[in-house]
Amino acid sequence: MIGMTSKNSQQFTLDILVSPEPSLSNFVLSKKDKKSNLELMGLLKSLVHFWENPSNPNPELEIIYIWGPTGSGKTHLLKALTHSAIENEVSTCYLEPGSTLWSYLDYGNMLVHKVYLIDNVDHLKENEQKSFFRLLIEAKEDEDILIVATGSQAVKSLSLRSDIASRLSSGINFELHTLHDDEKIKAINEFASARGITFPSDIAPWLIEHFHRDLPSLISLIEALDHHSLQTKKSITLAFVRDLLKNKI
Repeated sequence: MIGMTSKNSQQFTLDILVSPEPSLSNFVLSKKDKKSNLELMGLLKSLVHFWENPSNPNPELEIIYIWGPTGSGKTHLLKALTHSAIENEVSTCYLEPGSTLWSYLDYGNMLVHKVYLIDNVDHLKENEQKSFFRLLIEAKEDEDILIVATGSQAVKSLSLRSDIASRLSSGINFELHTLHDDEKIKAINEFASARGITFPSDIAPWLIEHFHRDLPSLISLIEALDHHSLQTKKSITLAFVRDLLKNKI
């Protein structure tokens, strides 16, 4: 019994240390500016559907700029698109400030990929901005190239070259908002209810206050807690959760 408990505890530790792979399906929208957010998700899903089956309608996108504060889910969406593109064998390139890939984006390599996903454009260095501008030009001239970029602020407030800002503004712009605690609690409880996982109402607020992670990881933690609860035949209570996480927070 001791050996089994130790094994279960080790597996639980592994479960909570591995964050779930970002996807469009596990991205939770904020209630603020819901119409715009739903439009963004619809656009991204139509793009993925086209990648999955080119006979589906082509959204014919060139440039998408998504902006919002840290924790609003910008990187989540970019990585979700990256995974979807790779799974569907769509040539894609994920870039961020400081990435070594910037040095390969000269004129001869611009057309190697069809999808460019660029995170945190407001932190790009001067040489990276030069490559980024050339990419933006290519996206306008080649209908098969798509650029999805993110930043912390609206285009007009970015510390970027004016020609880059102008190109980004010409694309489709969306603002993301961070989730309020009550939205996170509701999302966690709805997830648990849909899967028949039961726990006291004080669990979700406690996790949000003490377990500083993104919502997909919190939901993954709920799954791990449920699995561990079934293995140990113990109910999910606040004491149960505190005991399991006391060395991991």
